[in-house]
Amino acid sequence: MWLFERFEGLIIEQGRIIGPDGKLIYNLIDACAIAKKYDVKFYFCLMDSWGITADDLSKNVKKKYLKLAKEIITNQRHEFIDAVYQVFYIPEIRNQTWAIDVLNEPEGLEQNKYDDRRKETGINWNDLIRYIRFALTTLKQKTGLAVSCGFQESSGILKAKNKIHEFVDFFDFHKYDDSGDLPRYDSLGISKPCIIGECGQETKEWDDSLQATAVKKFLENSRNSGYSGCFFWEYGYKNLDKTYKEKSWSLINPDETHRPAVEEIKKFLKE
Repeated sequence: MWLFERFEGLIIEQGRIIGPDGKLIYNLIDACAIAKKYDVKFYFCLMDSWGITADDLSKNVKKKYLKLAKEIITNQRHEFIDAVYQVFYIPEIRNQTWAIDVLNEPEGLEQNKYDDRRKETGINWNDLIRYIRFALTTLKQKTGLAVSCGFQESSGILKAKNKIHEFVDFFDFHKYDDSGDLPRYDSLGISKPCIIGECGQETKEWDDSLQATAVKKFLENSRNSGYSGCFFWEYGYKNLDKTYKEKSWSLINPDETHRPAVEEIKKFLKE
C-alpha cells in the first residue's frame, strides 16, 4: 500500500528541521501492526509534490508547503533525510516497509512547468536530481531498504534515467488512461525493473464499467509489456462523495463495499 504525507510529521524550529514528530512515529507503528496482520507492506513516499496545488489545502498552507519543499530540496537535504532515517530505524516500521519513494512526481515541483500555479516554484530540474540522488543513496546505505522515485509519466524516467539509474533499485512511473495503454518496458532503455506505481482511468467520472475496463487492461498490459508490478490509485476511504469527480478512482463505494474493478484484480491474481 502506497502511503505519503505532506510534512505533517516534521518538527521544525526557527526554520530548521529537527526531526520526526513523536505522534507520526506512534501512528506508523500502529499502522504497521495492523498491516502485519493482513500481510500488507507499505511503499512509503517522503514528499508529495502536488501539495503546492492540492484542492483540499488552503492558499496559505500551499505557500508554506512550497517554501518547505524548496528548502528541503535546495538546502536541508541532510536534515530531512536524517529525520526520515529516524523513522525507518524503528524495527516495527522498517520490517513492514516494502520500499521508499523519495519524491512523488518531481515534475510537479519543477520551475515553469504545466501552468501558472507552479511556475514560481524556484526549483529547477538539477535541484530535483540532486535531492533524488542524495535521498536514494543515503537511505539505501542507512536502511538497506529498496529505494525508488515515482515519476508522473514515462517521460520523466527518460529525462532522469542517466542521472539516477545506478542509484534506484527499480524505476516507477504513473499513468492514467481509459484504455490502460502503456509503453513497452524495453522502450525505456533501462536495465533495472520498473513498476507502474500509480494508474487508473483518465476520465474523471464515476463509472464502474469504465474503471473496471481500465483496471483490467492496465493489469494485462503491465504483465505483457514487461513491467514488474502495477499499483492502482486509489483504495478509497470513508464518507466518500461519489459526486466529486476526483474521487472516481476509488476502488470502494461510499459504504466501503468493493466496486467491480476489484473483481478484475482478483481474477487477474487467480490467473
